[in-house]
Amino acid sequence: MILKLAVKSAQSGEGEILFSAKDLARLPQGFEEKLNAALKGRGAALRISGDARDIDAGFVLTYGGIEENCSIDALFDSAHELLQDKAQEILFS
Repeated sequence: MILKLAVKSAQSGEGEILFSAKDLARLPQGFEEKLNAALKGRGAALRISGDARDIDAGFVLTYGGIEENCSIDALFDSAHELLQDKAQEILFS
């Protein structure tokens, strides 16, 4: 799931991907190589940062000092209204 989300969220150029300390410790061997192989056709590359962020799940992308919060909480917050509309449609249709 994280790999697909990172590929979808990545911008062209080189950047960094930061995880929580918990997620950083449990990344599978070769994750960075697998991620960059998936990004190759998009003109993007991400380096895994050794710095950890205070997030529960997901990641933060950085490009030259500009950050994009792709934590699960931030993604749900940004999609709150859409999710609320879908839930109402399912429950009350």
